[in-house]
Amino acid sequence: MEERTALQASFVLLKESQHFKEIRFWGKIRGLQQDYFICQGTIDANGKMAPFDTKRVTFKSTDGLEWTQLVDVDEAMKAKCAEINELFTGDLGKIYGDAPAEGGEEGAGVPDDAVTEERRLSAFVAAVDDCCAVAPKGALLLDARHRVVPSPTFNGLSPEQANDLNCFVHIRAPRCADKKKVFETKGLTQTTDFLDPIDQDQPKGCWSPIFEPSMCMATLRHQVYAGLVAYSSLQGPAYGYVYFGSGVRNDDIAFMLP
Repeated sequence: MEERTALQASFVLLKESQHFKEIRFWGKIRGLQQDYFICQGTIDANGKMAPFDTKRVTFKSTDGLEWTQLVDVDEAMKAKCAEINELFTGDLGKIYGDAPAEGGEEGAGVPDDAVTEERRLSAFVAAVDDCCAVAPKGALLLDARHRVVPSPTFNGLSPEQANDLNCFVHIRAPRCADKKKVFETKGLTQTTDFLDPIDQDQPKGCWSPIFEPSMCMATLRHQVYAGLVAYSSLQGPAYGYVYFGSGVRNDDIAFMLP
């Protein structure tokens, strides 16, 4: 209860100070010493939606009150960070691998190629976003200005669609050839069919749909990033995803699937 209260108050201040129209709670990553709270600015002051027309801006906090922007990492650093799959410590300054040699210059900064906990945290959030940031099909619209916006006609999924993986799409630039063609075609057209569906994600079976009739909610759980839950209301346009976990990937998923 204390954490929820702190988050609700701090998000209002963060949205105003960083000039966002929308701040979304991303999740909580458990650490050995302390936990990390993560949130993201998803719609900027000009109404541009991340990650299509502007970049996602990710913020971190250890108390849910004070937020600082999470450092960006390039693809090479993401690959190095992906090689480490263990619990986070809660110390952003921790350096993984070989420690800097003794006798170095006093006050020397962290090497650019060193894997620190903050860089690893940033890489993990980016990996989860790439694989698990999803929305119900039809919730996002590619409008006549060629900008991605919330669809004004979307009003939730039907009960028949709740367990259909084809009714959920990735919130990222499309990679499938047919969707990519639609996304890149300029013109005064509007469409909601321009994002990659998740039913082709690998390994097959990595998504587990769960329909909860009593809550009128369709939920998805990811088997690689255990702790990730995506949801969509059956009675309105509310949807999203959230992560509550240890930050450890399930690399044994291939041996668990039927």
